[in-house]
Amino acid sequence: MGACVEHEGVRGRRVCARRSGCRAAALVVLPLLFAAVAFGQELGSLEWFRAEWKAAERLGVPEGHYIEYSILTRVPGDEAELERLAGIIEGKPDHPLRRTHDELKTQIEIGPKTTRYRLWYGGPSRWRLSMTHPLHLPAGYEYAEIAYNGPRTWWMTPKELRLLDARRPPEGRNPAGLISALPHYINDWLAMGFSSGPLGITPVSSVVRDGVWEATTTSATGQRVWRYRGRIEGGRIVADNRELIVAEDDPTVVGYRSTWSDPLYIDAVGRWAAARVDRYDADGVAYMTTVLHEIRPLTSGELDGLLARPTPDGADPVRGPVTFTSIVDYGSGTAETWQDGERVTVSLPTDASRQPAPPWLKPAGWSLVAIIVGALVWFRLKRNH
Repeated sequence: MGACVEHEGVRGRRVCARRSGCRAAALVVLPLLFAAVAFGQELGSLEWFRAEWKAAERLGVPEGHYIEYSILTRVPGDEAELERLAGIIEGKPDHPLRRTHDELKTQIEIGPKTTRYRLWYGGPSRWRLSMTHPLHLPAGYEYAEIAYNGPRTWWMTPKELRLLDARRPPEGRNPAGLISALPHYINDWLAMGFSSGPLGITPVSSVVRDGVWEATTTSATGQRVWRYRGRIEGGRIVADNRELIVAEDDPTVVGYRSTWSDPLYIDAVGRWAAARVDRYDADGVAYMTTVLHEIRPLTSGELDGLLARPTPDGADPVRGPVTFTSIVDYGSGTAETWQDGERVTVSLPTDASRQPAPPWLKPAGWSLVAIIVGALVWFRLKRNH
């Protein structure tokens, strides 16, 4: 018998995998899987694949649920690369590779960046997000707490409380952008990444031979092709990986792939999940890992207290006693700071408190921003090396 999956912080049904180790392929079952068979669609056929793809695209962030997950990102390179970068930036404080050097140095010393997210999601206009940042950040920025309650939004760090109007957020601080990639992660965890996305991806083939499942998808232009590989096990499709096998518009990205592991049954949504998704570049180097820890229904009234605005010298239900010593109010255009009992209030620049949200942060463009940016940053860093 293989090892049982046991994720730190994951709540759900433990599953014994047939492979040894905790990173066995995920057992992902979509809602239409058995229905498709019942209606005469052969498991693993193109008709089945298209039906599953269509069902998966209806997935989103489940309202009325608590979701906990982690995002781990890496920069490419080792100690030899760090030495090379150090030689390049020596005596050049403004060199563009200094940030790459610093990030790689920190990664070697204490590990990749990992941010833990806890989301209490009542719906698109009512939620609380708790972010525990990696150790790489300076003191005072170890966490961020964001409450979104209609137009009233606050954003708290150990040092500062910011009050925002969600209809007119300051540039770079649109709170909705913080969970913009979550629908994409949900799709990855629960549905093997079955999503058309901005490239208009659609299934074009799906076949099972001798128990092995292989399928392909293509972009709307036909310039990119992805291959899925997996197998039938226990009457369902077990997905192993998805790989980009054709990229006529940019051949350098051929070989990028995703793998699914750590199978987990999520009782709250009644389906299997791959609790871990790893992404690899064309050289086979892992650059991003997303881990689902928990999904559960919110209890009655659970979100109400989490949306209450923190007060100086008060306590937050997530972080305990507050420590911020300044309040920046973008609605009134003022910033208030206090220390040793003295308070000072100043006016913010007009453009800081009235800056409209940039078009690319409008809802239609949110869902893939973070994952696309992550991949582009990784690819840029690889080219710089």
